[in-house]
Amino acid sequence: DEVLIVEPAHENFRPAAIMAGGVPVPVPLSPPGYRLDLERLASVITPRARALLINTPHNPTGRVFDDAEMAGLADLVVKHDLVLITDEIYEHILYDGRTHLSPARREGLAERTVTVSGMSKTFAITGWRLGFVLAPTSLAVAVHKAHDYLTICAPTPLQAAGIAALNLPASYFTAMAAAYAERREVMMGYLAEAGFQALTPEGAYYTIADYRSLPVEQAAWSSMDFALWLTKEVGVAVVPMTSFYSAPGYGQGSVRFAFPKRLDTLHAAGRRLLDLGGLRR
Repeated sequence: DEVLIVEPAHENFRPAAIMAGGVPVPVPLSPPGYRLDLERLASVITPRARALLINTPHNPTGRVFDDAEMAGLADLVVKHDLVLITDEIYEHILYDGRTHLSPARREGLAERTVTVSGMSKTFAITGWRLGFVLAPTSLAVAVHKAHDYLTICAPTPLQAAGIAALNLPASYFTAMAAAYAERREVMMGYLAEAGFQALTPEGAYYTIADYRSLPVEQAAWSSMDFALWLTKEVGVAVVPMTSFYSAPGYGQGSVRFAFPKRLDTLHAAGRRLLDLGGLRR
């Protein structure tokens, strides 16, 4: 059975499919816009396809797939009788007035969608590993089995804290999104001034930056070598985009920046980036 995975994607997606006995099939997004190519998606669906996995808001691109993209995806899922698995952990981190519509709320998808989300990002508690799954009973049975044998349950005190977090007032979520929007602006400003070509995030807290126009010899290096150099020698940690793709030929020339940091940390990182071209403010 084949599991279609929209890439670039979190590194755990492919191993999860393999551990479940599936064959992961990449559906790559392409720069500069990283839009969901519905024709490409349709072309890789075979009679062996059983499920499609997508993350929105998206790590690492920061895309929030729009209504046209998601409507087309929904049509293909229903047409080919696929199970849709959605990673929606960044659902509350949105910018510029965008809203998140869970794919399971679209017509025809509720009975075939496994919605996966969690509290790590919204409440900045990544080490707690608290999450949840919503699925119809026919699909939830399989989730229960895997969950029981892998983890049994999250620690009870953390579950209680999670319930308290979910009951925070709307003002918390508004303030949280505004704080990340401020960090987005700081990060994007430094990247543009330093000479990176970066995609403005629509959601989540990452951006993809093309480094090939930087005035340094390392701009000609591979994504992995550039990321290692920037981390070790410049002191700004990034992830090579090649690590988010299994499809060959994708991800070179760009790296992922993450900005869920204190503002003074982002400013310090920005000054180091400006030093690459002698642009220190």
